[in-house]
Amino acid sequence: MIRTTINAGVCGFQTTVAARSDDMQMVSLEIASDCEKIRGLAESLKKSIDAYQEIGDGSDGVVLTAAAARLKGCCAGCVVPSGIFKSVQVAGGVALPAPSPSRSSGWRKPGSHERFDGASIEVRRSTETAPGASMIKRSARHDGVRPLMNANGTCRSWTPG
Repeated sequence: MIRTTINAGVCGFQTTVAARSDDMQMVSLEIASDCEKIRGLAESLKKSIDAYQEIGDGSDGVVLTAAAARLKGCCAGCVVPSGIFKSVQVAGGVALPAPSPSRSSGWRKPGSHERFDGASIEVRRSTETAPGASMIKRSARHDGVRPLMNANGTCRSWTPG
């Protein structure tokens, strides 16, 4: 199982995602959030998601399409859907877990001395994973698409099989 902690940013809401896949393809999500809009998004993501189809579809996939339909106005730039999308990729074996490098620094809330460090996404393999289990580098063909892997094991791109 993959556990992702997402700090959305200036709104102060935190979201946790538990992504589970028994076959490293079909991923089920459990999403808990302080944000009412993200809880609504979570309700629309109850069905299992095909990680290969999701990464192939990109912004037209299930996660980001649902997010675009539900997160409007200032919430349209929320980082939570990206964290959910990354969780699906990691649970499906098409990406490795790693913290998001994006952080804003030096910004202060108006009228406050409180420093805002920005949004962050941290994806970690849960301790519930079986002992000795490791990320499997997937390069087998699936539906005519196969990943091209970088030397460090991350997916560089997808090509027709």
